[in-house]
Amino acid sequence: IRDRDVTGVQTCALPISTELLSGPTSVTVSANGYTSPTLPVEVRPVNPGIFAAAHTNGNLVTSASPAQSGELLVIWATGLGRAKSDDASGKPASASPLVELRDPVTVTIGGTSSDVVFAGLAPGYAGLQIVLVKVPAVSGTSGTSNLVLTSGGEPGAAYNLPEIGRAHV
Repeated sequence: IRDRDVTGVQTCALPISTELLSGPTSVTVSANGYTSPTLPVEVRPVNPGIFAAAHTNGNLVTSASPAQSGELLVIWATGLGRAKSDDASGKPASASPLVELRDPVTVTIGGTSSDVVFAGLAPGYAGLQIVLVKVPAVSGTSGTSNLVLTSGGEPGAAYNLPEIGRAHV
């Protein structure tokens, strides 16, 4: 998966097999006749990363369509650890039954714990995970809040979640 990071530098996200053992290894990428230098990397059992946050209707959470207090959101992520199924890596996940993750997943929004309704494999996709989370009701103002996924005790990088002012309940 090729992309550009916030500085405009081209990056590459590599989905890897969950059967790959944790620890140091090396990666070489070949594409379009180009082969990258071999780079050392550390494979970790979990390394939470968020791709996007969406409303349950599928629309992305944006400043024009912010998250609301009490709303259920779909967090599209990866790096949350192994699934509770023994299905081989690289196959699309089942929609019925849904496949949960082995490690517990917690979510904070604006530093407040949020109710996780489901954390598991994204149905119909390989290597993609979803977390269904309820936006907490705490005092705040309109703008963005840090959304942080933690899996197996390992927090991921904060994701800036646009949301409207929330009332204290």
